[in-house]
Amino acid sequence: MFTVVGFVVPLFWLFLSFILFTAHQSRWTDIYWLIVHITCPVWNLQGSDIGLLLVPFANAALYGLVGFLLIKIKRAVVPPRK
Repeated sequence: MFTVVGFVVPLFWLFLSFILFTAHQSRWTDIYWLIVHITCPVWNLQGSDIGLLLVPFANAALYGLVGFLLIKIKRAVVPPRK
């Protein structure tokens, strides 16, 4: 589930970016790009040659890893139900 969300998020931002391409520079566009870079941290890597087509896969792997770690931590902390 986490990987599906991680794959869809950059595609959503890419689609929305094409729609908002002609938006004038304003506080709202700054907030938009801040949210994009927070939800898709792969785009913040400097010096990487990750292409635009590989960003959804890299983001899916990152979301999957974070989801896996969260589930492992939850299982270690919360006792199973009886």
